[in-house]
Amino acid sequence: MVLGAPAGRKTDAEYGLPGWLGGASELVQREFLAAYLGGDGPKVDIRQVEREKKLPYNSVNINDLEFHKNERLAKSGMELATSLARLLESFGVRVAKVFSEDEGVVWKNGRRSVILHVRFKHDVETAFSLTRRIGYVYCRIGYVYCRQKQAVAEAAGEFLARIRRRREKWQVNYAMAVQWAKAGVGVKGIADKLGVNAGTVWGWVKEGKKATTNYYKEKFRDWVVGVEIGLKDGLMWDIVDGVGEVFLPKVARISVAANHNFIANGFVVHNCGPCKMSAPVLDQLSEEYAGKAVIFKVDVDKETDLAARFG
Repeated sequence: MVLGAPAGRKTDAEYGLPGWLGGASELVQREFLAAYLGGDGPKVDIRQVEREKKLPYNSVNINDLEFHKNERLAKSGMELATSLARLLESFGVRVAKVFSEDEGVVWKNGRRSVILHVRFKHDVETAFSLTRRIGYVYCRIGYVYCRQKQAVAEAAGEFLARIRRRREKWQVNYAMAVQWAKAGVGVKGIADKLGVNAGTVWGWVKEGKKATTNYYKEKFRDWVVGVEIGLKDGLMWDIVDGVGEVFLPKVARISVAANHNFIANGFVVHNCGPCKMSAPVLDQLSEEYAGKAVIFKVDVDKETDLAARFG
């Protein structure tokens, strides 16, 4: 109640988003939404839709975010739904519309209730924003407090991330094709450089067609089975795209007793090695240079510029 949670039956209570939430950090707002969606939020699913004389395709499905209100509090409920929609949109979730409908049920006390809906657009960007875990680029919300929803969200989010990367690569290919064509490179030369069908390149540079989405045959259900072989607890196999140095001022970490190598924010890291290796060296240097030099540790979370400078 201190944090703004309603007391008693929520259907009969007039309330909105807690006042402190609007001025809270993005991290706190995300955690709030993750908890809320874990209990009452929509389920994101990717289904394989069959078509006559055509190959099947992946269809993103997101059911409405719904809650009930006493009909006399319909206006208050609509204000809450609208506030939730705005907050979700700030995290990249695309809302199609917010509306209410008569539930068509009369309670024992004679009262009627309405159902408030926040309807989402069924597209890759919205599903990605709802499902991707905290710490990823464009990540957005995810689910907590509901393991079943979280498992589905994690799998769907990873698959959607793959699709997004392919779409981004396709747009890069298109831009490069146009650039090379202006420089005088022929269609076949461009196709060979990009590894793209010559007919596609012809359409881009000769017919003025825009790049849409490259065709891919991978289907969600088959992909999930393949990446989870021999694994459990939500872990998935993946391919390493590249190796390079990065600096992240904030990283979410976990501790694993049996094995200290783990994945945090998409990077394979070690949660104790650097400290264990550097501690004895620092102790030795402190003794050797006592009175001559001051040796100290730097909080890299606070001294981000210094940390970035020295790696």
